[in-house]
Amino acid sequence: MATYIALLRGVNVGGKNRVVMATLKEQFEQHGFTNVSTYLNSGNVLFSSEETNILQLTEECEKLIESEFGLKIIVTIVSEKMLLEALEQMPEWWNTDRK
Repeated sequence: MATYIALLRGVNVGGKNRVVMATLKEQFEQHGFTNVSTYLNSGNVLFSSEETNILQLTEECEKLIESEFGLKIIVTIVSEKMLLEALEQMPEWWNTDRK
């Protein structure tokens, strides 16, 4: 089972496209995703799924959100593996200005 992050574009920004994170989490769980958690009101959802096709997952998440919240939201799915690979490629100078 793989772990993914669903990034929802334009959710809970400036009072528009309001999505209650507890409801979003519940809907992801009811859809069959596991280990579901959300982060504040960001519209970011971490979850696990047997599905490995990113395009299929994206379509499922977009349909789920439109069905439950009546919003056509663009969703970007990033696998845990993809995120770790990207982080490994960070240049050495990245984030060196923090003290």
